[in-house]
Amino acid sequence: MSSPTPITATADPPRPPAPLRTWRQIRRRARKLVSGPLGQAANWLIPVLHRCYIDFVWHTSRVEYHGLNLMLEGVEREGNIILACWHETAFFAPRPMMPLNPASLVSASDTGDVYAGVMRRCNFELIRGGSSSSRSRRKPVMDQMIRYLSERRNVVFCIATDGSSGPLHVLKPGAVALMRESGAPLFCGHVDGRPMLRLPTWDRMQIPLPFSRILITFDGPIAPEDGTSYRALRRKAQELLENVTRRTREAIRSGRAPAQGAPVDPSYPPADLRPGTRMFEPGKPMPPRQHLRPSPPPT
Repeated sequence: MSSPTPITATADPPRPPAPLRTWRQIRRRARKLVSGPLGQAANWLIPVLHRCYIDFVWHTSRVEYHGLNLMLEGVEREGNIILACWHETAFFAPRPMMPLNPASLVSASDTGDVYAGVMRRCNFELIRGGSSSSRSRRKPVMDQMIRYLSERRNVVFCIATDGSSGPLHVLKPGAVALMRESGAPLFCGHVDGRPMLRLPTWDRMQIPLPFSRILITFDGPIAPEDGTSYRALRRKAQELLENVTRRTREAIRSGRAPAQGAPVDPSYPPADLRPGTRMFEPGKPMPPRQHLRPSPPPT
């Protein structure tokens, strides 16, 4: 007769640090608030408060664009472009993109409904979907984005390439796959500022503060034919976005312009753009250098 198998005690899994546990509890309660009876009020109120705050930061800060002319020349030449950035910039990045005829992909979840309201108040056109480990779920969203770019002109399609759940600063396949399928060139951009808060989220979300210096840097393009394979294109995009991020952060710390980047674009007056205006009309050919002319004064 065999002896009974001894039962061994298993160690409990380690608990996450206290700040992380607290932040997870806050997120769970926020999801319940958004999906509960106050959801409709939150879907309206949060985008309004967000827009008021980023407008206040925008108009009280020193804002600098670097490489903007290069990117807009790509729009003028190619018709549409894809702009890759990190998810950490998602709080403030919609504001500098307002006049550039932007579009993006937003999750179809309850929290995505709130962020969709934020994006629409910053002139974004949206495709609702989201990243997923299931290829059968990703393909319809990719088809929507390809069709969107094929039917429109003068669009800057923005993708947070490490969203919506990380890993941090690891470029996911969506932006490069969209570039290959649509033929639109890929640019990379990053936003940073000083002073700035960072939330204890997986992406360390940036919250710029009023009366700061804010730097917006663009670089590119990467064209579909620039690499011999998808893997080579993805590696090139990862390196370019990391380079743009590093240059922008170093410039913020040093107080100088980004190294090896395009000079500041003096003919683009971001502070003079009125809310709701665009630098060019979607779907129409863009006259030469129209995007470099100052906005007309308010009437």
